[in-house]
Amino acid sequence: MFRTYLSAALLLLSLDLLAAHAAAQSDDDVYNRIEELHGNADTFEEAWNSLTEAMGNSDGSAVAALGEYPLRVNANGESYDIKNARDMTKHFDALVPQDTRDTVANQEYSSLFVNSDGVMLADGAVWMGAVCDNDDCSKAHWAITSINATGVAASPASASGDAPYVGTWDCGVATFSFTRDSYDSGEDKQPIRKVEKEDGNYILSFDNDYQIGLSSVTDTSMQWLSMASGDMFDCKRVKP
Repeated sequence: MFRTYLSAALLLLSLDLLAAHAAAQSDDDVYNRIEELHGNADTFEEAWNSLTEAMGNSDGSAVAALGEYPLRVNANGESYDIKNARDMTKHFDALVPQDTRDTVANQEYSSLFVNSDGVMLADGAVWMGAVCDNDDCSKAHWAITSINATGVAASPASASGDAPYVGTWDCGVATFSFTRDSYDSGEDKQPIRKVEKEDGNYILSFDNDYQIGLSSVTDTSMQWLSMASGDMFDCKRVKP
């Protein structure tokens, strides 16, 4: 049986600007970016083909075989650490709804988002990473490192209505604070110029074209993303 964790939902990143960035790429651009940051671009393509085919066929055992365990899966408004491929296969239907499978299965190579953390498929529905097989990482394999199921609702942060991110958050690197009109990163306080919402995710815009994304916002946790650098932090709400 898998263990349930109620905190730190990860990476539901269906954010318009990331999609626009990916749409402007070619297959060669993506290949070269993977090779530059991680190497093994050829073996990534093999793993990606296996994953998209398995998702298209709703083949839970094939998807599970591509996982790196323990595997973090965010679904049904909660986060789970799946211990092994057997557990993933057993609970595949409950954890990965059909719309997530379809979205991953239809992923185009040229639309992949690549950063130092790995490769993002389908606006964050799946992340894959190069996992070292030995101490010096001279050998590595590509594996699923997180799954973030769409089509399910995270628990809403009811206290703040249509701005559930309002409050103070411990994001590991710093404590971030939000009001409806401002964002304080601990270094400076900035006025929020625009808020865009899509499927429970938020893009906040500031002066000088600076933007951050907030996703999977619940009463206790959310994901913070820099739209410029791709840096991502898991944040926990600080109780007042």
